[in-house]
Amino acid sequence: MKTLKYLTIIGFAALFMPACQKVIDVTVDDADENFVIDAFYDANAELVGVRITRTKALFSPEPNETIDNADVTLTTPSGDVFNLVNLGNGNYELTNLTPEFDLSYKMTVLMEGEVFEATAFLPTPIPLDSLTQEYQPASLFGPEGYIIFMNLTDPGGENFYRAMRIVNGEPLTGLGDQFLFDNSFTSGNVQTVPFFASRYQPDDTITVELRSYSREAAQYFSDLLSLAGDGGQSAAPANPRTNWSNGALGVFNAYGYDAKTIIIVEE
Repeated sequence: MKTLKYLTIIGFAALFMPACQKVIDVTVDDADENFVIDAFYDANAELVGVRITRTKALFSPEPNETIDNADVTLTTPSGDVFNLVNLGNGNYELTNLTPEFDLSYKMTVLMEGEVFEATAFLPTPIPLDSLTQEYQPASLFGPEGYIIFMNLTDPGGENFYRAMRIVNGEPLTGLGDQFLFDNSFTSGNVQTVPFFASRYQPDDTITVELRSYSREAAQYFSDLLSLAGDGGQSAAPANPRTNWSNGALGVFNAYGYDAKTIIIVEE
């Protein structure tokens, strides 16, 4: 049994090492190299994207190797099979794929004699009713400014959400900007969800994309954020849960979203 797994943080996350006064020698065995398949289907853009890399040893100074010789196919709920185009540098793409909601898509990756498969459920996007603003004076919780609220009507059943923001034309992709929630306690009710941590000023333009996720995708991103927020300091770091077969890391996620925009008006 290996004494330490890979801590694979894909996209925005990093491994933080705090300063310390005492040098401690730790014996660590490297784990085997592994494939990472980061795949998505953006139903709004009708775009399927895949990036495939191979992990390196934990303390290797080399970047992860990209895999450029894979065969990647997508099978739709209707049974149609599409080959993704190899763009190079580990990236593969399929465009103009009309979505079929509340059904599952299957992706198959063949590389180096191995087959990896994952299934992603595409939920129907939940509409955003509106975005609203509320003025907040300066306090211990933040500076003076406006916070915004997402207002939506949950249709009931099991729903998982991820809110992405674009502020004055700039997408927010940092660790602290990620916002995941579900309807565990509000199923079938009207929800008013604030972005308490952010303050906006008059004339700021904020667009919110409310993405609807499957349980598996929500679990993956929740694991990813938890590991990134922990900074790799837990006693036994583990990789986020994956829906890929054959031991591959990463996730295949299918989502759609509704978007609303608000321009902050001085009250």
